[in-house]
Amino acid sequence: MYMNAFMGMEFVEGNVVVLHFLHSMDLAEEYVFETERDATRFYMSCLGFCEELAEYPPLIQTRQFRKFLKNECGHLKYRVNVY
Repeated sequence: MYMNAFMGMEFVEGNVVVLHFLHSMDLAEEYVFETERDATRFYMSCLGFCEELAEYPPLIQTRQFRKFLKNECGHLKYRVNVY
């Protein structure tokens, strides 16, 4: 499991990535991909983006990461389950 100042992220079941945001009312967001390759690509992209955000305060990191999810990951085919 990867953790930073604003979230935790885990790669599970081959094609599932679960995000746990610190500043959220939701318990988790589960991203289910069609292939393990897409899930791996998503996970690695998220890790890279989180490294770029490391110097910012947690609330700004959260806001920027949400924008990243919305704008940069739209080309991947997945569904999101929110718990």
